Amino acid sequence: MLFRSVSQSRYKLVDEIKSKFRIRLYVAEVPQSDYRCAIAQDLAEDLKTTYQKQVNEEIVPQVMADIANQFMEVMESISHCCGVDEIGTSTDGEVKTKKRKIYETTVDKAKDLCNTFRAFNLTNDEALAKASASLEKVLSGVSAEDIRESDAVRESVKQGVDDILEKFGSFKSLDV
Repeated sequence: MLFRSVSQSRYKLVDEIKSKFRIRLYVAEVPQSDYRCAIAQDLAEDLKTTYQKQVNEEIVPQVMADIANQFMEVMESISHCCGVDEIGTSTDGEVKTKKRKIYETTVDKAKDLCNTFRAFNLTNDEALAKASASLEKVLSGVSAEDIRESDAVRESVKQGVDDILEKFGSFKSLDV
């Protein structure tokens, strides 16, 4: 019953309402010589300079030091795992040794670091690039299973990694 009491004549048509109101948008550009533009531009330049300085002097060196430390840790781990432990001597005087365990994840981590570094050498660090390439060469075609099963492969990998550590051992000094 409520709808019957409403009269359509009491409400205006949409076109009639639109004709009574009007909105126009005017855009006026701020002149380039206006001081407000100069303030914004100076602020933007200051921010850019600050952030570039922060990136170049703090962030990138820290990232590269972290990568170098990761390389050192994984190479030291592989070298350690490729070694043997003396567990004593037998009754006939022979020295008994035990091979240390090496896991596939350790070898995979080293290979992944080499692959990642090849595409992510932010400072074009030649020494680190050479160390990475050398480690990749030592580990090419080698798996943890190969190292576990073959004494020759174990010794070859250990010798290769030890040579890299000896040659590029200065990465420890990259701490920022």
